[in-house]
Amino acid sequence: MSDSAYNFFFSAPKVELHIHFDGAFDMDLLYEIAKRDLDQLPETVPAPWNGPDATIAVRSAIAACKNKEDFKKITCLGPEAVVSKRLQTGQKGAGLACMLDCFAILTPVVQGKRDVMEEMAFKVCERQYRENVVYTELRYNPHVLALEGSTLPDARSVVEAVTAGIERGKKVFGIDMNQILCCMNLMPEVSAEVAQLAIEFKSKGVVAIDVAAGENHFENEDLKKAHVAACLEAEKAGLRVTVHGAEDGSSKNFCCAVREYHAERVGHAYKIASDPEMYKMAQETHTHIEACPTSSICTEAVCLPQIHPEKPILDSLDWNKHPIKKFIEDGLSVSISTDDPTVFLTHITDELTILADRFGFDAHEVGMQVTMNAIDRCWATDKEKSKYREAAVAYYKGAESTRQVKEKVAACSDLDDFSAIVNMRAEEVVVGQLDRGSRGAGLAAMLDCFAVFLPIVKGKKEVLEEMSYRFCRDQAKENVIYTEVRYNPHILSKEGSTLPDSRTVINTVTAGLRRGCQEFGIDVKQILCCMNRNPEMSADIADLAIEFHNSSGIVGIDVASGELHFEEAELGKVHIEACRRVKSTGLHVTVHAAEDGPGKNFCCAVTDYFAERIGHGYRIYEPSHVDNQLYQFAKSTGAHIEACPTSSICTEAVCLPQIHPEKPILDSLDWNKHPIKKFIEDGLSLSISTDGGPVFSTTLSKELSILVDRFGFDERDVGRRVTMSAIDGCWADESSKARYRKLVDDYYTS
Repeated sequence: MSDSAYNFFFSAPKVELHIHFDGAFDMDLLYEIAKRDLDQLPETVPAPWNGPDATIAVRSAIAACKNKEDFKKITCLGPEAVVSKRLQTGQKGAGLACMLDCFAILTPVVQGKRDVMEEMAFKVCERQYRENVVYTELRYNPHVLALEGSTLPDARSVVEAVTAGIERGKKVFGIDMNQILCCMNLMPEVSAEVAQLAIEFKSKGVVAIDVAAGENHFENEDLKKAHVAACLEAEKAGLRVTVHGAEDGSSKNFCCAVREYHAERVGHAYKIASDPEMYKMAQETHTHIEACPTSSICTEAVCLPQIHPEKPILDSLDWNKHPIKKFIEDGLSVSISTDDPTVFLTHITDELTILADRFGFDAHEVGMQVTMNAIDRCWATDKEKSKYREAAVAYYKGAESTRQVKEKVAACSDLDDFSAIVNMRAEEVVVGQLDRGSRGAGLAAMLDCFAVFLPIVKGKKEVLEEMSYRFCRDQAKENVIYTEVRYNPHILSKEGSTLPDSRTVINTVTAGLRRGCQEFGIDVKQILCCMNRNPEMSADIADLAIEFHNSSGIVGIDVASGELHFEEAELGKVHIEACRRVKSTGLHVTVHAAEDGPGKNFCCAVTDYFAERIGHGYRIYEPSHVDNQLYQFAKSTGAHIEACPTSSICTEAVCLPQIHPEKPILDSLDWNKHPIKKFIEDGLSLSISTDGGPVFSTTLSKELSILVDRFGFDERDVGRRVTMSAIDGCWADESSKARYRKLVDDYYTS
């Protein structure tokens, strides 16, 4: 199993739809309880799969275990052992029987014990959390876990205990989990109660019922009648239906599961791969297949031929013949799960890694495909699904960007090549805009630049500190005497790195800035950024700003990276709370507004977010359709505007008309239409900044020159005005401001 694919999938947000509770018991707790309650365990239990009168030893088998590894030998079943036996004997059959033997031993250990059952459910939540599984549907039959005369005397008490454990786990680990109650193939007498319990606990996280533990019921009318009735009753009550089918039984069982049992999803379904009629039905009905790679080998539902006998046992098989590979290649709706992870010695990350290492799929593409399939066909709420999709898209898009970054950086032969992929040039943006006749490429190009250089520094303490130091050096070269630098500490941290969390990031940036300030004689303060689409960070940003105010020179917070939060109440609410909390402690607030969003966002930022300054704000004045009432209100607020001329062109926040097409591209534009010129003419409180100097291929001196060369202002007058305005609007202490004013006065009056 390759480390690269495993690590990639381990970090990915995952959704698991087919995992049996009793096959996912925590091994440490299971062994502890088995030894503790040894005398209470049955000596033997029936094992009808081994013969009519067959039994299997429980107590003596556990008593013989000297340690947990011995215990795993009688309760777990790895794929290597199953395949080895099949190849040695030339026949299959051991896998399913051995699996049933495992369950026969482990079930009595937990049966009838409420505290153990609840803790086991809690432990499954912990397991899923550690594997970054954001949503799980956990299935089980409550009857087989109950024991008359115990603390779990009936099926209802089992569901109550499992539900309690899950609810506790969800709160502690912050994951989502629902339940599926299973009818049992050879236990038709409990199916009606399974349906009723599912209906009763619908409001407490039960979303569906299943028919599991074999496929005899498809052929036996007495069995089928009870199970079908249960499925239809559950469906009538608004629950969903999944059925194990075409795993160890006929491929035709797939059709029966869909048409008679009304299954929306089918567990396993491997046999349809060799039945064109059933395969076509799966494609046409879009029935979702819950696939479990390791399980398929362990149960011998899939028996792959050996083509490389000289290799280790699993490497020797022809994985190209596996039905799951065909399902994915043909675009069937298929998700990946573990089935019984404890029994089969696997984890969901292992299962996904098989798709890359055994089937040869691209990890990024197949991971995204099966995860989106799982999200689309899971039985969470639409709101929850949207949350999972956003997390998956963010991860896979980010991972793809990282891969592209590596390729781009590897292709750079010198600094000029590297600059070309991390810098924007206003000329290129305007050319593209004029060619297309519309805006749109600028913002995307900017995000591409950030996507390249952020991974280079993310999680690297020494690099980030040096970057902070060099920032001071570069500002000093431009004769900048005071700067407020802003960033989001969360996106620069990386778990398991030298920057594992946001606090470490802030301390590192502070160390670099402090060293630079001392060496170059400038003053730098910090602003922490909330992120538009990441409301989960905002409360922490507020707390961090307050915590590090004195020790690190943090003077305020910002809301950056887009303006969707002004339109979506749930996003906005969290950011507003963070801003108001910070403001109540005496810190300051600035908000990006009216840059790529409507002008009204400027007013909202001031009135709702309590912003004293606004980043950009250009849309309060759009020459093509001026809203005088809006403009006058914005002006009356006295809010300071942080204006960035080159950035406004590069991001296409401002699109100036071309009036001199015969001239060089930037000279050809009508700069008189730029909002910044209007703001200065009308005496708004405004300062000039670079936004992201290196990204936009600019410096503060170049930005100030635009005021003279493009807007036509007198250099001394406008230079003094915007610099004094910056000093008035900055969040330095009053004595520092007085010092800055004197320096500026001395310069501009000399």
